[in-house]
Amino acid sequence: MPHSDSGSNLYLLHFPKINAIKIGKANNIQNRIDVLTRHWGKVDYDGSYFLEQNEKDVYKLERSLHVFLAPYKLEFDFGDGKEEMFKYEALEQVKRLMDIYLEAPGNTLALVKGVPRPVVKTVLHQRTKLSALDRFVKQDKEALLDLNNSHQQILKIHKLVHFWINHHERIKYQYSFESDEWGDSLKVTLTMDGFIKHINHTKLMNLFEFRDTMFGGLSGINTISQGYNRKGPNGVFAFVVQLRRYNWDDSFVYLETVQYHIEGLFKVIRKLPERSPLLTENIQTEEQFMPSTYAID
Repeated sequence: MPHSDSGSNLYLLHFPKINAIKIGKANNIQNRIDVLTRHWGKVDYDGSYFLEQNEKDVYKLERSLHVFLAPYKLEFDFGDGKEEMFKYEALEQVKRLMDIYLEAPGNTLALVKGVPRPVVKTVLHQRTKLSALDRFVKQDKEALLDLNNSHQQILKIHKLVHFWINHHERIKYQYSFESDEWGDSLKVTLTMDGFIKHINHTKLMNLFEFRDTMFGGLSGINTISQGYNRKGPNGVFAFVVQLRRYNWDDSFVYLETVQYHIEGLFKVIRKLPERSPLLTENIQTEEQFMPSTYAID
């Protein structure tokens, strides 16, 4: 599966059931597919595309494509990645845009047709099988590693919230909560012209991406989406943190520890004023803000 320790992937996934393509970014495409197929049906592996590139450029390319393809955007009331779904007819337009992007002098990248399918391991001989104990130990080590990594991420998120609470009178911000049948979401908007001068949106996004190998399977969970990032003297940064309620009967897998801590952070944040005392009016963005809707820097 396309993946690089220092890179990421732009993917164009075709979902025949809804006759749509999803344009997104993932360090591990198969992990993302495992989550998306629960909402949109099976992926057409052979009819999908991907481009492996460094993570920073993947983010910029993804945002740009979302803007250029706005006329092809599909509207869904719910579903993971619903704001990144486009009509299947947009695929040819994407390919033309990618041809232009990849024609840069010295470029060695290529848009690859056909996302590799997950490898199904075959057992050639009984002796090559791992014993039940070996499999349990291996899975247990992976699960404990994921749990430790999630714990470290949660500690860093706690520090960010504590920073916000301790300095909220000096930060120009506003926030709001929304609820629907899928759960709660927190929208935060900040200005970059005061106490906060810069936010590394890539690190922030990665901080809210969690990996889960518990319960006998592998799942990737992304609880944040960048919504708006305008740089410059009057910079504005906005994002959404989503707390989804999954149905265990439908085999949805979620890190319970992550869910528990985000719920707790939501309760703490609600105690803050919804708008900074430094603001006399709401912070405005140049376009309607929705979760996972991107604007060009």
